[in-house]
Amino acid sequence: PDYIERVGYNETYHYCGTIDRLGLDIKSGSPCAWHVLQHAAYFYLPGNVIGSWHTVYLRQDGSYAIKKYHPQELQAAFKVFAAALTLNQWKRENKV
Repeated sequence: PDYIERVGYNETYHYCGTIDRLGLDIKSGSPCAWHVLQHAAYFYLPGNVIGSWHTVYLRQDGSYAIKKYHPQELQAAFKVFAAALTLNQWKRENKV
């Protein structure tokens, strides 16, 4: 129960996220390229003790698919996520 819909905050990069389950995200749509960025952000939230993350994609017919994200993939994706955060902050500061 402690790791269901758990909110975390990264003080270094100033973002927060709500994790569905520790190490697991549940989606009801199709896989999208940006999902790895979301998992990378979760990976760097305080208290993360999981080395890899998984997404369970629920399908309308009741079946599901699982995608595993490895630590190296999450580390690379976090660079993209951090760059997007930096750009967003710059845009807010410069009212762009």
